Amino acid sequence: MKIGSFQGEIPLFLAPMAGYTDRAARLICRRFGADFVESEMVSARALVYQDRKSAPLARLYPDELPGAVQLFGSEPEILAEAAKIVAAGTAGGVPPTAIDLNFGCPVKKIVSNGEGSVLMREPKKIEAITSAVVKATALPVTVKIRAGWDPTHKNAAECARAAESAGCAAIFLHARTRSQFYSGTDDRARRRRLSFRLPRGARRDRRQTDPARHARRTA
Repeated sequence: MKIGSFQGEIPLFLAPMAGYTDRAARLICRRFGADFVESEMVSARALVYQDRKSAPLARLYPDELPGAVQLFGSEPEILAEAAKIVAAGTAGGVPPTAIDLNFGCPVKKIVSNGEGSVLMREPKKIEAITSAVVKATALPVTVKIRAGWDPTHKNAAECARAAESAGCAAIFLHARTRSQFYSGTDDRARRRRLSFRLPRGARRDRRQTDPARHARRTA
């Protein structure tokens, strides 16, 4: 897999987790074998409007790289402006290796605001957002999606193709639907059936005794 300056055969990525993947967690994960780390998800709107709590969330330091900053939002122009801020190095930090866009968060307050996984119901909007961010920065742009909204609306392939057509560099799939949240098991078969040219990554279950080894074995 190649994302900008980063390249790995079957790399291990630290998945972004709100409230968990802060600088301390990222450094610990790097020390114990993570090839690529990622920030907590950051509101693009809050970053653009200079919310004092948001800038530190989007700040990476040289000893954390390679790594990405994950942004969420629903307005292409706002996400593009946020991407420019991140690409310049946020709040005294350094530019990340990549910018990741969150189209997978299932949390009610995010979804109710038209952000996160609800955007999978509008693949054209995913394409518009991805395109705006790609055009706003020279950094590679990746996207996170889910299997779909619910069991009857599994459209990960359509959303992936929309992001691909907009110029994204890689797709990361959490192979559960929004209605599953974090319950049940992920749809590994659907991940393998996805058909597009981009590099792809898979999010693994924390309940597995050795999720990293399992992820590499089933990649």
